[in-house]
Amino acid sequence: MNSCEEKIIEALSSGTGRIVCTGSWGAYPSWLASRLSERLSRAILIVHPHIEDSDCAADEIHSFSSRRPLYLPAWEGEQDLSDSVGETAAERLKAAAKIPELSGGDVMCASVQALSQPLPDPEGLEKDALSIACGKSIEPELAASWLADQGYEPCEAVDAPGEFAKRGGILDIYPPAAGITDTQGHSEKTRPVRIEFFGDEVETIRYINLDNQTSEGEIQKAEIYSRIQPMPEGGLSVFDLISEEAVIIFAEPAEAGEVLQAYLSRAEGSGKYFTFSEIYKAASRLRLIEVSRFGSAGGEENHIQLCAESIEKYKTEAGSALEKSQQALAKLCEKAESGEQVLLYCESAGQIKRTKQLILSQRNFVPENLQINIGYVREGFSSRQEGLIVIGHHEIFAREFVRRRAARIRSSAGVHSLSDLTSGDFVVHITNGIAIYRGTKIIEQNDCPREHMILEFADDAKIFVPVENISLVHKYIGSGGMKPSLSRLGGKRWFNQKKKAYDAVMDMASEMLELQAKRKEAGGFAFSQDCDWQREFEDAFPYQETADQIKAIEQIKADMQTAKPMERLLCGDVGYGKTEIAMRGAFKAVLSGKQTALLAPTTILTLQHANTFRNRFAGYPVRIEVLNRFVSPGRAKEIIAESRAGRIDILIGTHRLLSNDIAFADLGLLIIDEEQRFGVEHKEKLKKLKVNVDILSLSATPIPRTLHMSLMGLRDISTLSTPPLDRRSVATSIHRYDSSLIKQIISRELAREGQVFFLHNIVKTIDKTANHLRELFPDSNIAAAHGQMHKKKLEKAMLDFAMKKIDILVCSTIIESGIDIPNANTIVINNADRFGLAQLHQLRGRVGRFKRKARAELLIPPDRPITPVAARRLKAIEEYSELGAGFKIALRDLEIRGAGNILGAEQSGHIDTVGYELYCQMLKNAVKQLKGDHTLPKPETSLDLGFTAHIPKNYIPSDKQRLGAYRKAAEAETLEDLKLLEKELKDLFGALPEQVVWLIDLAKIKLRASENLIERIRAEGKDLVFSFSPQAEDSKAADIFSRTSRRVTAVDKKTVHVRLSKNHFEPPTVLSFLRKIFVC
Repeated sequence: MNSCEEKIIEALSSGTGRIVCTGSWGAYPSWLASRLSERLSRAILIVHPHIEDSDCAADEIHSFSSRRPLYLPAWEGEQDLSDSVGETAAERLKAAAKIPELSGGDVMCASVQALSQPLPDPEGLEKDALSIACGKSIEPELAASWLADQGYEPCEAVDAPGEFAKRGGILDIYPPAAGITDTQGHSEKTRPVRIEFFGDEVETIRYINLDNQTSEGEIQKAEIYSRIQPMPEGGLSVFDLISEEAVIIFAEPAEAGEVLQAYLSRAEGSGKYFTFSEIYKAASRLRLIEVSRFGSAGGEENHIQLCAESIEKYKTEAGSALEKSQQALAKLCEKAESGEQVLLYCESAGQIKRTKQLILSQRNFVPENLQINIGYVREGFSSRQEGLIVIGHHEIFAREFVRRRAARIRSSAGVHSLSDLTSGDFVVHITNGIAIYRGTKIIEQNDCPREHMILEFADDAKIFVPVENISLVHKYIGSGGMKPSLSRLGGKRWFNQKKKAYDAVMDMASEMLELQAKRKEAGGFAFSQDCDWQREFEDAFPYQETADQIKAIEQIKADMQTAKPMERLLCGDVGYGKTEIAMRGAFKAVLSGKQTALLAPTTILTLQHANTFRNRFAGYPVRIEVLNRFVSPGRAKEIIAESRAGRIDILIGTHRLLSNDIAFADLGLLIIDEEQRFGVEHKEKLKKLKVNVDILSLSATPIPRTLHMSLMGLRDISTLSTPPLDRRSVATSIHRYDSSLIKQIISRELAREGQVFFLHNIVKTIDKTANHLRELFPDSNIAAAHGQMHKKKLEKAMLDFAMKKIDILVCSTIIESGIDIPNANTIVINNADRFGLAQLHQLRGRVGRFKRKARAELLIPPDRPITPVAARRLKAIEEYSELGAGFKIALRDLEIRGAGNILGAEQSGHIDTVGYELYCQMLKNAVKQLKGDHTLPKPETSLDLGFTAHIPKNYIPSDKQRLGAYRKAAEAETLEDLKLLEKELKDLFGALPEQVVWLIDLAKIKLRASENLIERIRAEGKDLVFSFSPQAEDSKAADIFSRTSRRVTAVDKKTVHVRLSKNHFEPPTVLSFLRKIFVC
């Protein structure tokens, strides 16, 4: 009997006409495409009705063969098809260029939506590019003008595709994705470039590191593509580009027609898209194979019955999760031994190893016909005609299938400076209190121009702070984002506020150190070192760990393997890998014969954790149970008894775990999720538990770096700051509020059986908004959720939404940060102009967590004008899908506001009073004092040399960037920091003018003088006078002045005069002399 594969090849070679195949299942179309690609000398295009199906098919085909297919993505929402910015645009452009080259053995995957969207002309894009090469002449102004004409946005520092920045003879360009190539022809990854001119000649072309805006690596030539893609009249179709010899596999064509019709009915300007009939007609001109699960061919001449079936029969309902897996594997082994080919696809080498172990625990060998490979299969199939079974690891082990593709991630150096000051920002002056920053002013002093910061206090009182003292001024950020009250100059209130805050910080620090001492005295359990099972468990993690995750895992294991009880805080946003790390700790505890308890603040989080743990521990003899309000009293009683007897390995629950009737036979590890959300009474019970059990606390609030550094010595903290590898960009659009538009947006999500967050942050009118949506969607389940609801009612609404009982959740910003709702992939944010950039980004992050493309729709009022600041903010959030420097600064502000979640309400109040930066400094000092560190701080050296240095505005025109440079110079801790600043300024703004060279020299001298305990250096007559601090040893002066031949006079033990004649008081001479004696 001929196999289906042979019949299809025979039909293809026999002539024209479509081939209709029915009886397909699961991954069969992908299998067919991979087999035909190996046997035919033609290109294969496989089309699916859904974007997600096509995406999965690309991975399946890559799993079945060694070659990765070409994937044509689709825009899921409205899109300016001529705009080349964004990953989708880049991938489509790249695909358009490769389609004509497809030949025998090549496969291309596309959804019907992708085929409906016209493609740009790749040849036209290259023809219109701006060619820049080292040594070539081009006026910088003309290049900037060309960029503006081609749709590029001018800015201070490039941070996203489609931007450019011009600073004197330096031009930074961030081309649209895939819009740049170097001399080696590399164009796979878009990178911004810095072009440095010497007059009109291109001197160098370098790549830009977006984390710090410095340049790296030189290239000789770059092609800068227009942001506006050339779109031919009527647009290009895939069928205009693909070979006439290509074979088209159309999966579920009837369904594809319905899906595309619904898609086009929603798309704005759908006239520019290709219809299903146009696509089908074009496909029919080539060799077309239709593949469907159901239906008959209706007398088709070329009809083939595939007889592919589901693999449900290899599953069993009886027994534990481990027993079910073993029974399924036993059935597959029997099939392999009877001659059928069984292909089992695992996501990692660890899963392969564990699967083989389970097979070998039941039999002596793995059958030859059972092949276990690394790959992805969303839904397996079996075919009697082919003698074939294809199955995924997740289907055997009853794990939820979540396909995550690693995204390109920009390494994150983080933003450690909060110097991004704008006129009107609140600031904290350490001595005088809270003020408003009103910009800068040049003031002449002794014929020397000095730039000053203008600070405005209460009653319109102003002070002018020289920029060299910028370290006294910090941007004010409180924990709640509220406006602070301004301080009065000369009053005692600021002094008292600082004292009160410091006393509170001392109390908190001493309490934490006391608990630390108690735990150390009580002693703990040293868990066993890693064994084979631990390594297998970790190898089964299907994704590449980030550097942050590896570091955190190593820290937690090191803690657990010592006899001192662990108490570690693990911080990181949802999806950053906290749960995976916690599960590895729990697995280590179980292997050491200890029990683990996981405490979560809400029922929904306990259910989420239970599902995750059970998925991950499938295949291991580990018993996991849950205690929450959905567990019946009778069942709860059984679970408690079994926990007391030691028959439960991991117990997950709400604060119910803290009840007096709960007991463990041998508790070794307590995992606490979102500890700050537990009440005072619960925290007191936790303190008693904490004395001799290892504690791992998880927090979805990212911890700011400065707070982390200040808490060192009080608490062990691990941070996860690298974004999740699988986070897809969220398509973002801005619209004026319109009911018909809202209906269109929400209908689109409901049509794909998804759910919607509708964020309306005015509690007073939230019910009215929910009722309006009920009128628009009478057949949908709609509920409201906000912070003023009763706790149980709120939890029920959130839980119902998570369990898919609610279609649309009308909510305030109460949306819980710790919860994953993968089926909710559209968020509508009403009155979006009232939110900050970072908050909008965080809210947008509630969707787009898993495999579906997500959308954020930002609504602004139809009649209310929005401010220019809000307009810029909305524009930024719409265009940026990746975190750039601007976002990082805004997010750092938000992290600081969330710092109160970690420190508690009382400490949040003190952060609000004195500002975050000063609070962290107080905390650092308190820890030093309590630990008995009496090291005296180095003096802040004052320089009064008869001249000053400043950064000319014509060198750095931007106030923000100029102040940032001043702050870096003032706060440098080493000479290396200043060398890096020098290099950075030259890189960003060109050769350093004399005044800037002096500024950096003065910073170096000040740094070295402080290290040598010199409080002041001043010019007096013909002398330079050096004043040492009382703590300085006499040998310091002798060592410093041994490097000069000039006359040195010690007036007293702490004051030294060095004679410089009047003629030698020119700035270059003074700076040269001071650099010499301080060796800098």
